This record gives sequence, structure tokens and C-alpha cells, in this order.
Amino acid sequence: MFLVAFSSDIGAITLGVFSGIAYLAAIFLYAPLLMAREGGGNGQTWGKQIVGISAVRDVGQPFDFGNAFLREFVIKGLLFGTVGGWFFGIPTLLDYLWPLWDDENRCLHDMVAKTHVVRG
Repeated sequence: MFLVAFSSDIGAITLGVFSGIAYLAAIFLYAPLLMAREGGGNGQTWGKQIVGISAVRDVGQPFDFGNAFLREFVIKGLLFGTVGGWFFGIPTLLDYLWPLWDDENRCLHDMVAKTHVVRG
């Protein structure tokens, strides 16, 4: 994006803008759309399917787009990813290490989103 900002070539600028939009769409939609699917894939991204785990809500209801977006983008992406980066990644590191000493083996983002990860 830095190179595109200082380019006078309209083709390069257009490509950069569309690439940025596609990147943001993928980030915003990948996990929430996959996790909000109906049926057996609910609570699973492709990576979770490969390793045989899924995220479930504490209340026992299936994920919908709003819950998945909150967990994956707002809490994991913005709170622990972006804001965590402002503090040298320490919050992100704590989020991923938290299950090592938590009785239920839950990450901080699972506690905030009221979810947990199970096999299957």
C-alpha cells in the first residue's frame, strides 16, 4: 500500500485499492462466515475442521454471524491483535498462553466471547 500511495500510475493505484478491499473482506468475513454455517460445520473454520475441534457458545446455542464476528474479528483481531500490538504483543501472548494455567483450558478471547473449544 505504501508504494501505491506515492505512485501516479492509475492502474497501480486501482490494483492497490482493490487488493486492499479484498484483503479486508477476507479478514472480516472468513472466520465469521465459516463459523456461522448451519449443521455439522458450525463453530469451525477450515483449520478447526482439519484438527477436529470446534468453538461452541457457553449457552449451548449454535454460532450465528454476529457471535462469530464478535469472537473472531472484534475480540481476537482488534482487541488482542491490534490493541495487543500497541503493548508489544504481550496481551496477545497472554491470550494464547492462558490455557496453560486455566482450569478449563480457555483462552482469554474465549472467556470474553463466552465460548470454549471442544473436540469434534
